[in-house]
Amino acid sequence: MTQRYILVCSSCENRIPVEISQAGRTINCVRCGRSIKLGTLRDIRALESASIPASEEIKRPAVSWSPARRAAFAVGFVFLVICGIFGSYSLWKSAQIKTDRPVTRANDAFLQRVAAFSPTTMLSNWEKIDVSTVEVWVEHQYLRDRREAAILQIWGWVGMICAGLGAAAIALSFMTGNRRRTKVR
Repeated sequence: MTQRYILVCSSCENRIPVEISQAGRTINCVRCGRSIKLGTLRDIRALESASIPASEEIKRPAVSWSPARRAAFAVGFVFLVICGIFGSYSLWKSAQIKTDRPVTRANDAFLQRVAAFSPTTMLSNWEKIDVSTVEVWVEHQYLRDRREAAILQIWGWVGMICAGLGAAAIALSFMTGNRRRTKVR
């Protein structure tokens, strides 16, 4: 059984039983309806101690979630899960793309074969190659990979930020719940 104290209403002299757990809250007098702000824990302990039979125990209302609070929790949970998965996948996928290769990469075996050619064979082969298309294709592939990695990183961080907002919405739905006035008989 919790310790109870008697608070006397200043307007109607009604004796109101209060508990230590109600420190700092506002209660209403049942007789006159006046709002009474309870003091600190020390102030409540300074009041007259009360012995109330178990049949008159203070009944606390069940804490129920309002529709707005439920919606905030649901939206936050959806954002946390979906955006967290999307952001994690995007960041992981961007890390898989190799963007550190140079614009032109020479193949060692190809260079060894070319070194074995005679100057006339080299000249005839060189005239057959359209160098601009080879160079542009290699550079295009490299730039495309860099762009794809950058886009995935951006979407990954956007996903992580949205997941953080979802976590904040969940935290707010838990923190804004127990602000009711307690009526005491």
